[in-house]
Amino acid sequence: MKRPNKPWVATLLALALGGPGCFYLGWRRGVKAITVWLILVFFLAVGVSRVIELRRAAIGPATFCLTVFQGLIPFQAILAWLAYRSCKRTNAEAVKAASRPAFLAAQLAQEACFKEIKGLTWQVIVLSAIALLMSLVGYIQFSPPMGGLGHFAHDIFAPVLFCMAVWGLATGIGLLRASRWAWISMLIFGGLLTTACALLSLPFFLMPGGGSEWGNVVATRAVGVLLFLVPAAIGARWFRFFLRDNVKFYFQPSRKTPTALA
Repeated sequence: MKRPNKPWVATLLALALGGPGCFYLGWRRGVKAITVWLILVFFLAVGVSRVIELRRAAIGPATFCLTVFQGLIPFQAILAWLAYRSCKRTNAEAVKAASRPAFLAAQLAQEACFKEIKGLTWQVIVLSAIALLMSLVGYIQFSPPMGGLGHFAHDIFAPVLFCMAVWGLATGIGLLRASRWAWISMLIFGGLLTTACALLSLPFFLMPGGGSEWGNVVATRAVGVLLFLVPAAIGARWFRFFLRDNVKFYFQPSRKTPTALA
């Protein structure tokens, strides 16, 4: 049994760092926490920028960031409590699992893997359906295209997103059928999603700041992080998950399709 996490460390990291601190509890919990945390940061940043604009106040970037952080304090306190409870529960489950016979522990681990595949399969299908809807809405919204951003969204981004969404839906259906090609497709899909989203997020970090429009720049950077880095993290998790040995076994052609996904 691997060394258990310390609840007090998980609490302090979640309280101080928010979503990123939850990666101490594991990759899956970290992705979920940082997704919710980034959404909250985005709305807080936009809200603070809007208040500054309405009041026509002149504050510096440090004051702006401090104001957003103050708004995060109640949420991070709740997140710290949830991290503490999650860490305690995970340690208790690990101790319980270690006390089981080896054959029973292996069987339960394989069943848990099948449940993870089922959950991830529906995650792929739902996210692909959302991406398909976004591509259609974006294509219609920017018709006829106007300006550089309009042409990019209409001629490049929406069609590429549409193709990725259709690919994701087809792969999700293949995962439900435990098809070998779907396993290979998820490795390619996860790798491309991670690489593409990571590269698309770079322009937002290179945006020039300062001046009277610095609040809009901060909000735009937050949108870039939310739209690209979160999918990149999800794609990296998918790629890592489908490289596991027990996941490879699930998609072996010689193995009969289990009823776990039924």
